[in-house]
Amino acid sequence: MKVCRIALVVAILAVGLFAQAGFAAEKLKVAFPARSLSYFPIIVGWKMGFFQEQGLDPEFIQLKTDISVAGLISGQVDYATPFSSIVRAAVQGIGVRTIMGLVDTAQHVLVVNPKVTSVQELKGKKIGINEIGGAQSFEADAVLRRYGVDPASVTKVGIVGEADRLTALQAGAIDANIASAPFHVKAEQLGFKSLVILGDFLKYTHAGVGTSLKKIQTDRPQVVRFLKASLKSLRFARAQRDETLKVMEEWLALDKETAVKAFDIGLKTWSKDGMIAESALDFDFAVLRSQGVAAGKLSLDGVFDGSILKEAAAEIGSKR
Repeated sequence: MKVCRIALVVAILAVGLFAQAGFAAEKLKVAFPARSLSYFPIIVGWKMGFFQEQGLDPEFIQLKTDISVAGLISGQVDYATPFSSIVRAAVQGIGVRTIMGLVDTAQHVLVVNPKVTSVQELKGKKIGINEIGGAQSFEADAVLRRYGVDPASVTKVGIVGEADRLTALQAGAIDANIASAPFHVKAEQLGFKSLVILGDFLKYTHAGVGTSLKKIQTDRPQVVRFLKASLKSLRFARAQRDETLKVMEEWLALDKETAVKAFDIGLKTWSKDGMIAESALDFDFAVLRSQGVAAGKLSLDGVFDGSILKEAAAEIGSKR
């Protein structure tokens, strides 16, 4: 595609200019918990050379969420994508902040045994979620209430891994599952049914990027450049379907059919501008209160620094 070729040429020229000027690209570490659709736009931008344009050389490393946050604090990790964990840490007074939202609509799908034809039929049955009391637990409650089902009438079963929940569904140990896109497609291929797409009605920021307060205070120019690249990545992923699908098939190890379905969900759920509204964190804050992590009123300013993203957006312009 012409746009793709232009992007690559610009990236190559940018890297060449940095080299000629005697500048080495800044190496930095970006932590992610697992390969997923949520932060995928950043990967597209990395592959397209947008970070290299900014003189950055990111290394993407897979870490558990708690280790990612600890890495931000110690300085061993520069940026991290486990959004909810960063919000939790910020609420607890730890020196981290979210700096960009990547997903502002739920990316999960309620997958059910093919014998189940409606949400109402889940009364008295078991639904799999990643952890009891976590965000998926609240998502399950939201789906049930939306269709007039008392959450207390359904048993939630905590099973951490996507593959393990699918195995439980196959074994009949659970009757339904809150599946992350694109894993719901694999369930469909095995004969299960996607009954409810949560993103059709559940709007909240559950994926994004964060860094440490120290990084913001001592190296703000780098944070601005990182966000310029990330914002360009987000816009590219939304606008350039064919090129995004190619990267998606490779990075997420998906076949063409699954990648297309995943992209369609991504397009509906990826943020358009990376900004986070106060109301977009109501869901996250409710989860934290229920877990006893926080009480009373929580503010957006305490967990999100949007000033850097605004600066980055102004520098690259509003053209999409």
